[in-house]
Amino acid sequence: MLIIPKPPSGRYNTPGELLREKLEERNLTQAEFAKCLGISQPNLNDILKGRRRVSAAFAIKLEKELDLAAELWIELQGLFDLDLEREKMR
Repeated sequence: MLIIPKPPSGRYNTPGELLREKLEERNLTQAEFAKCLGISQPNLNDILKGRRRVSAAFAIKLEKELDLAAELWIELQGLFDLDLEREKMR
């Protein structure tokens, strides 16, 4: 398990925010990257905006395309989900 420190904002970001940064670093459009992953551009957009969760299968696709461990994507998703649930319980 990776340990990702809580950001100064006090809330974890969605995995989509990191993914957006990686696409920008590589000068890739959503359409180009969606095609590489074998998914639709609207589905990728939903992940980038945090409206769709990163699944284990999708994390493995990201690992292959971006050379970032699938575990990173799963942990980011889990930490974000935990923050959401904690907010609901307040």
